[in-house]
Amino acid sequence: MISRFMIFGSMKGRKQAEPTLIASAVDGPFLPGDRVDVELTWPVNHDSIDISLELVCRETFWYTVKSTGAAFIGQFPGHAEENHTGLPYTAAGRPGRFKTSRDLVFLTSRAHPLNQSHPQAQTRGIARFQLPTTAPPSISGNTACIEWQLWARPASTPSRDAVLLGSITVRPISTDTIGGQHEQHPSVSIPPSSNPLDFSITVENRTMMAGQTLHGVLQAKAHSDINITKIRAELQCVEQAGAKQSSLIYAKANLLGRSVLLAGQEYRWPFQLQVPDLLLPSANLDETSVVWQVKGILGRAFRTRLEIAKQIQVLTSS
Repeated sequence: MISRFMIFGSMKGRKQAEPTLIASAVDGPFLPGDRVDVELTWPVNHDSIDISLELVCRETFWYTVKSTGAAFIGQFPGHAEENHTGLPYTAAGRPGRFKTSRDLVFLTSRAHPLNQSHPQAQTRGIARFQLPTTAPPSISGNTACIEWQLWARPASTPSRDAVLLGSITVRPISTDTIGGQHEQHPSVSIPPSSNPLDFSITVENRTMMAGQTLHGVLQAKAHSDINITKIRAELQCVEQAGAKQSSLIYAKANLLGRSVLLAGQEYRWPFQLQVPDLLLPSANLDETSVVWQVKGILGRAFRTRLEIAKQIQVLTSS
């Protein structure tokens, strides 16, 4: 896959509408540890420009301020009473929740002309970046956001004059084996002493690619006759970005309506849930986390419903 980016009239202060620099990141998306090649072309009248490129992994998150006192210059209060240093603090002591960002990875490279240009020709160059083996994945969710941005500028200008070309996608590396991993120990959500029935959930694979179908089974065995109102399976994603959290149900499977579960009888309800094809892989960083889980829900008449949950790992689709 080739990702193409353009800068329109931005180099050397030019204001014309035609692009002055075109860049292509080759063979993405990428994995941690991969080399990223960026091919560039620019018009012949810019062939003397020595171009500097920056590949930046930027994390966006929220922090809370509870104090109404003086501003904390150079740092800000974070979750509860914790302090985070080295990040911009702009709330000036006002209580509330504020959005900020920080760079997790900052890589630089230079692109020099590779060919001798001539009239009516374009100059071609290439820049290379080496991703760290611990490179965070690209994330674009309702709350969580980690973006790998590509910036360019003439090498003689300061970094603040860089122009954003676009983004590349970095995929996470699986911590499990995809396919063929059957869950041997189903999870139970409530203590056995207060459990009116054995309620469990199993899934065929704990690691899924975005866009795949998750297969699983809910199982129950009642200790006494139980009137239920529903049996349902859900696919839920919980996102955390600093002090902000969001939760969304992406798929549901209604397995049974109002009924009676008889004492001693064993029940099985197979289900399928579609994992959405989103740039929202499982992640666990200092400020950002994305947790996917499969939930089993058993509703009881005039009683608190019972829930169980099993965490799965979701990877970015290729």
